[in-house]
Amino acid sequence: MRKNIFVKLFSILCIFVVLAVVLKYQLRDQDDGVISSSNVASEKNVDMSNGISNALVDHADITIKKVDGMSSDFIRGLDLSEVIAQEKSGVRYFDQNGMEKDIFRIVSESGINCIKVRVWKDPYDKKHRSYGGGNCDLDNAVTIAKRSSRYGLKLMVMIAYSDFYTSDGLQRVPKSWEKMDFKTKEKAVAAYTTQVLEKIQKAGGLIGLIQIGNETNEQFIGEKSPKRIAKLLKTASNAADEFTKKHHSKAKIVMDFANPEDQNLSEYAELLHENDVPYDIFATTYYACWNGTLKNLTRQLKEISEGYDKEVMVAETSYPYTLLDSDGMPNSIDNKDVLVKGYAASPQGQGKMIRDVIDAVVKCGNVYADAAWITVGNDYNTNPAIWEQFGSGWKSQYAASYDKSIEAVTEGSDVDNEALFDRRGKVLPTINAFAYAYSGSVKDK
Repeated sequence: MRKNIFVKLFSILCIFVVLAVVLKYQLRDQDDGVISSSNVASEKNVDMSNGISNALVDHADITIKKVDGMSSDFIRGLDLSEVIAQEKSGVRYFDQNGMEKDIFRIVSESGINCIKVRVWKDPYDKKHRSYGGGNCDLDNAVTIAKRSSRYGLKLMVMIAYSDFYTSDGLQRVPKSWEKMDFKTKEKAVAAYTTQVLEKIQKAGGLIGLIQIGNETNEQFIGEKSPKRIAKLLKTASNAADEFTKKHHSKAKIVMDFANPEDQNLSEYAELLHENDVPYDIFATTYYACWNGTLKNLTRQLKEISEGYDKEVMVAETSYPYTLLDSDGMPNSIDNKDVLVKGYAASPQGQGKMIRDVIDAVVKCGNVYADAAWITVGNDYNTNPAIWEQFGSGWKSQYAASYDKSIEAVTEGSDVDNEALFDRRGKVLPTINAFAYAYSGSVKDK
């Protein structure tokens, strides 16, 4: 009799242990942003407006003036290209209550609906040592595609057609394409465009925007002739268009150009028009400290929108929330003399800038650059070794083998004070500016 009682008690104890383990893993999955079998249905029915409301927000952390005319599908984007390398370096991200969560869950809950990811062809040297900058190869993009899709976040895929950073005046040819003649390069561009998009699509990525190149003002894949630039842009765009038709996708094709302060963006729109380059959105880079006034930005984009019947957007922007450095790498904006009048280096100033850039391009979208590129540690002496090991600095010493213009020294982030997360990884209240722009918000006094 006593033996039977012990057997029953032991059985009950085992049941409680099993239930506790199940509960533990369900909670872990929720905290880590993993979609478990118990919450798949709710994920499928997620509100794609990402919590956007038109009701004024009282008792907010920042004051944001409402932007009139914003559609529910306005592109509220963040570039998180470096986030996988950051996490491998030990960085963790926390919501506004200080709870550690999957960063893609955090941004989704904050009103973001689009994640930008850049794709470099081969960002490694002959010994497969990373150039840094987040190791932004196709595999990195696939990982980001899988994680962002869990929360219904659209992807903006920026194909750089280079092995490392591209910008106005810096468009290096991928190593494997260096000896190609122009016709062979055209075929390679078409095939590579298709390869990138197909692999991301197959991984479950929700491709919403396809950006062809980055800041292609004067060069593209080593070509400097405007006709050749346009021809390669057209080749890539045609391949992207074929991809969208094949998959019955509504993804839009983006062309990107820099330096609106030069007041000649319409010249690039005309080049695209003259050469019958198919695309949907004309984008530009806009950093308020360097790229002129918001009034000028609005005027130029309006000219293109009305003159060429194109949507317009800002594909890259940011502003500091502090002037303090956190990783030992000097920041690009580190003194108040560089700041724009009326926009302090504070969460409020950063949020106000996000709102005003949105207002400048209210018809399409705004993507915030390097939103999570924060310090990998508090020890300035050990950070370089982490940057080099995981590719989480803006460059490693090995990048100089490809880009001869840079010094063979490993360096960190020069924009950590412009991120939307503080040095400890806690999301800043400024991320809410994207959502508050719909409703307006008032900060507690």
